Amino acid sequence: MSRPTRGRPPNLAARQQVLDAARELMAEGGVAAVTIEELATRTGVTRPTIYRTWPNATSVAMAALMADVPNSSAAVLGRSVARDLTRVLEGVIAVFGTATGRNAATLIASADPTTELAKAFRHQIILRTRESIMEVLSNSIQAGELRKATDVEAAADLVLAPIFFRLLVGHQPLTSDFAKTVVDQVLKGLNAED
Repeated sequence: MSRPTRGRPPNLAARQQVLDAARELMAEGGVAAVTIEELATRTGVTRPTIYRTWPNATSVAMAALMADVPNSSAAVLGRSVARDLTRVLEGVIAVFGTATGRNAATLIASADPTTELAKAFRHQIILRTRESIMEVLSNSIQAGELRKATDVEAAADLVLAPIFFRLLVGHQPLTSDFAKTVVDQVLKGLNAED
């Protein structure tokens, strides 16, 4: 027999409304447009209910962004190193290729790296994606697709870094074609020798 929990149960519908409103606000005015007051006004969800789930508006914005990030491990299928790496990068690009994603990345890049927001971004998005890339590379080394002497840590950085460079500098768009180009260029240097 399960024991009753204390306090009110979480309202999942209200949580989703708040996350949807946060996405809309970020699309309209960047992360700075997400305020608890505006979220409450748009959704009809009370401020205490919002604060019961998130400590502040920035946390809501981060939760909304992270909810959009696909599970990169689902892209690791073992079909081919090129296809799997491209799928991982396309997942990242799908999120950060939007105005909301670019605004959030800019905010996080300029934030103090010791804040909870920056730590959450680093762990939930960057490092999780990097782990998936390392898994693809390790599997491909074992399968003989890549050189056995490949430094998996350095190779993962080579694959992921161009995405974040282009995102932060903004000199060119993030597209799935760019993901394919990055993977192609990196693999030319890592392919198993004949």
